[in-house]
Order: sequence, then structure tokens, then C-alpha cells
Amino acid sequence: MQSISSVMAASTSQVRHILVTGANSGIGLALCKLLAAEHGCHVYLGCRSAEKGAAAVASIAVAAPLAKDRVEALTIDVSDDVSCAAAAEAVRAKGVKLYAVVNNAGLLPCCSLPCSLRAWVTQS
Repeated sequence: MQSISSVMAASTSQVRHILVTGANSGIGLALCKLLAAEHGCHVYLGCRSAEKGAAAVASIAVAAPLAKDRVEALTIDVSDDVSCAAAAEAVRAKGVKLYAVVNNAGLLPCCSLPCSLRAWVTQS
């Protein structure tokens, strides 16, 4: 398995756009900060609550001021197909093609990856 550094170093001529779900706290938030601040990625900080997403983006801007323009909140609930489709459309409307999706959001054990998110990941 390649490290984040080796993957990012492979091609630095283009900004990598990455969606991290479940990113308003914990590992997801730390990953967003790392990708934006240390690897120059444009990160879509995915979470179910727009308010929590905005607060998480603000916390990254305080901790890593140079990364503040490379992180934006994206409302997405990976257990809801409609929410996944809306998030996909929001990213597409920006003319962005995602380099990666990190599905950090937790799902209940009885649930599988929602159809919309699965289709988005395989078609993007």
C-alpha cells in the first residue's frame, strides 16, 4: 500500500479534489486538515449537518490558515440516496472530478453502501 506522501508526490501539477465523509470530527477532520494543509489538496468535508460542517471548516482555517481556501463543507448523509445524489450534483456543478472518496462515515451494521454513493464512486 502506498503512503499518502508517495501518492500525492506522483503528480503535483494538478490539485487533487478529495471527498472525505464523516469529516466534521475525529479521524475525518484530521484527514481533511492533513490533505489540505500538507498535501495541497482541495477537500470536500462531508457531513450530515451543514452547521457542523461549517464549524469544522472554520476549525481547520484557525489551525492551518494556509489551507482555509482548500477546504469546503459538503452536506452528505451516506445512508440516504437522495443526499448522496445531491452532494454528487453539487460537486459536478463545480466542474470538478474527484480524485478520491474516503468513506469515513459510519453506517449501521445492517446497512450497506448506498446505491447512489456506490454509483458515484464507480462512475467518477
